[in-house]
Amino acid sequence: MGDCLSSDCSDLRRRSLQVCNSPLKKSSDRRTTLNPEGALPAWSIASFNGAKGTESEIKMAVTATPSVATKVQLSPPWWIVFRQMSATIGKTPGVIVHELQQQETIMNLDLEVNDRTRAVALNRILVMRYPLGNILLQVRVICNGQVVPPDNQALPPTELIQTLKTALGGNPLFADAILAIRHPGPDPIGQVVAIFNATVVQIWIDDLSDYYGNENLVAQAAFAPEILHTYPGGSLLSFTTVKQTN
Repeated sequence: MGDCLSSDCSDLRRRSLQVCNSPLKKSSDRRTTLNPEGALPAWSIASFNGAKGTESEIKMAVTATPSVATKVQLSPPWWIVFRQMSATIGKTPGVIVHELQQQETIMNLDLEVNDRTRAVALNRILVMRYPLGNILLQVRVICNGQVVPPDNQALPPTELIQTLKTALGGNPLFADAILAIRHPGPDPIGQVVAIFNATVVQIWIDDLSDYYGNENLVAQAAFAPEILHTYPGGSLLSFTTVKQTN
């Protein structure tokens, strides 16, 4: 369940694809392609650990010859989703975000969860499919070695609140989930509001406009593309940041 269709999720796809369309090179040089064996290029194999990078982290592959300008290859968009998931959902206790696994044009992103109740809750709220050009990134929640099956049962607002708290409880970026106070007339706010702490989430995305190559998002904006906004039964979810008081 849960394709990447919301405006926030579309923004994540746009940002991911922008990285691969840097003005630094001609488009024919910038495309990320699979090698003849179908594996990702060596420079794209990575594991995000919240720091600038490790030996296995994606590197900007820089080569130069005396007569050829320096070439910079940027990481594919599915690695941005991986890093963002690692920096958000991966902060939840008992959740391990595994490195991407490729099966032809499918890129599997497995979330290993050590608690069945939390695994089921995450499976109900997460966006599970990210179409990224000719690659489909597929999120899978794993518990006790088994993929948690889809659950399309209705989630009324009160149950959605509890599901969010079960899924994200203990995550230092998540604050609360509440019923929204409704106002007369048209209201863009969903019946349920997920509240996140006023914290910056830093994600390395090969951003050439940033000195460190990072994108810096408030937690609300980092989580919004990863969590469903509309649920079976019609419940709508909105996102906000803890209100600061002086």
